[in-house]
Amino acid sequence: MYECEESRTIPMKITSIHHSANLGSDGLGKIELKRLPRIVIIAGPNGSGKTRLLKRIKAMNGCDQNPNTVQRSKVEQTAKNYLSKFGRYRSSIDQSIGWQNGKKYSLSSLDAHADNPNIKFQVASFTTSSSPPIDPSSQNPTQLKKATENAMKPGLEGVLAGTFSYLTKIQNRSREASHQYCQLPPKDAEEHVQNFVDLHLLVKRLLGSDLGRNADGEVSLYGTPLAKANLSNGQLVLLQFAVALHAQKASLKDSILVFDEPENHLHAESLIETLTRIAEMNTEGQIWIATHSVPLIAGMTAKFDGDAALYCMEGGVISYAGRRPERVLNSLLGGEENREALRRFIDLPTRHAFQTFSSQCLAPPEVISGASAGDPQVEVIQRALHGRIKEDESLRVLDFGSGKGRLLDALAEEGSQSVSEWLDYIAYDPCTGDADLCVKAIERSYGEGSNRSFSNRSDLLDAVDKGSIDVAILCNVLHEISPLDWPSEFSDTSILQSVLKPEGYLLIVEDYLMPIGESAHDFGFVVLEKEPLLAFFGIKASAIESACSDKPGYERRIQAHLIPATALENVTRKTCLEALKISCRLSKDTLANLRARAKTGGTGYKDGLAMAFHTQQFANATLALNEFEN
Repeated sequence: MYECEESRTIPMKITSIHHSANLGSDGLGKIELKRLPRIVIIAGPNGSGKTRLLKRIKAMNGCDQNPNTVQRSKVEQTAKNYLSKFGRYRSSIDQSIGWQNGKKYSLSSLDAHADNPNIKFQVASFTTSSSPPIDPSSQNPTQLKKATENAMKPGLEGVLAGTFSYLTKIQNRSREASHQYCQLPPKDAEEHVQNFVDLHLLVKRLLGSDLGRNADGEVSLYGTPLAKANLSNGQLVLLQFAVALHAQKASLKDSILVFDEPENHLHAESLIETLTRIAEMNTEGQIWIATHSVPLIAGMTAKFDGDAALYCMEGGVISYAGRRPERVLNSLLGGEENREALRRFIDLPTRHAFQTFSSQCLAPPEVISGASAGDPQVEVIQRALHGRIKEDESLRVLDFGSGKGRLLDALAEEGSQSVSEWLDYIAYDPCTGDADLCVKAIERSYGEGSNRSFSNRSDLLDAVDKGSIDVAILCNVLHEISPLDWPSEFSDTSILQSVLKPEGYLLIVEDYLMPIGESAHDFGFVVLEKEPLLAFFGIKASAIESACSDKPGYERRIQAHLIPATALENVTRKTCLEALKISCRLSKDTLANLRARAKTGGTGYKDGLAMAFHTQQFANATLALNEFEN
């Protein structure tokens, strides 16, 4: 077993990094990262700084945290001296200083923090190589044993040259353990046999071939000895990962693993499967991935929703990409034009936006996670909430239809003040499918054991006092409530009327050009704009505070409406009917304008999306209206 394994304390995850610009003369900008997830995915163009950032992470290996003034000064002076001697050709980011008391620090570790402040950073690099490994037939037993021991050290450095050697040693042990004259204790013999069975299954899963053995005792793949099998670069890389997965089970669990463009030489399916297996083993550690692979980004963020986040690297500066990674996709796909070309290619034969959106309207809504502080919907919510905060008091908010808790995560990213200091957050969602992710989001801000997430009415009302909520937020929620249920959802016996303060507010946030269609209820969806909302709540325009996003391209799309809690008493079947009538008229007018514009030939993808949205909106509101009238 790797000698340092027992000295590690789990879990091991970098939670924050605060680096000044051009640290160690590596050319990166200022780095400010906090609340880092378990899987950090970094994308950006060549030369943007991804590899340099990963070099900083790798330089933390074996280093301690929280240096004192003397230790910090010594490291900085050593780096400065190094630069004065070699600065024309290299950076000093990997220069480190050790002390007699066992402490060690590097430039990049000085202002990095883990979830446990008393442990050393344990970082393993998984940089692959297409160079042929050593031929095991040229090694003696001692050399084979040494290669096997090296493969157990975290990372690929000890695996690369000894990939074939490890496979040979594990197969040899199994063969000897199963021999009729084997003198090993039965338990030890069984372990050696099972060890090879596990390795064989792993190799077969990744490469589709059995590990065989010829008459000369050589391990074979595809019927040929390993060193003579003429394996492709991709096959060699998969074997390297297979050996690492098998040999490093324990150390993979609680180490920081670094992957720099792991997609090199690998098919997307094999890449995603391999990284998924590693991530599933790395339960108490952290993974950093720099990549140009769109399939890898999509696969990992989907498989590890809530544990993975995408960051954008541009010009030496890193930032959180959030749930709208347009700039990352534009960069990876060669610009917006190529991105749209890929979108059309993927959407074949329903390539047009109208067809795509309309077909999506046959499916239930998808709950989104991973909102960022730069999300336009979050921005309008922040403005509305901060305008309600009173000095020395926290704002009590009910996230009605909280889903995966993306709103809380996004608010926590905003500013230097902890969200728990100004926001008293309560989550409610009767759909329990994403309850665990919502609880995780709450624990990230409020700690474990926080009783803030509820999925049924009685539990919520037992825990939350009547008339105690300052603001109830319905973000992308109202359109998912069936119009037939509107009167009951806002009645005097409803959750909203029960928990809101008399002087409280209802904050309704919607995207008025939904990019993805959905069928949230029997009528699909109905998005109420400001005019129908006024009719819905039976109030004048002066009684409602509305705000639009300032982000280019979203000015009219993203809107938030702050409605007095007292207005909920006005919601009746009659006001719902009037709101639907106005909604029908507005969509009908918009469709007429779009058709007129189409005659000029000046339409594009967004016009197709708008046509699809308002066609569905008009049809859905009409169907609901007919149901009301009947």
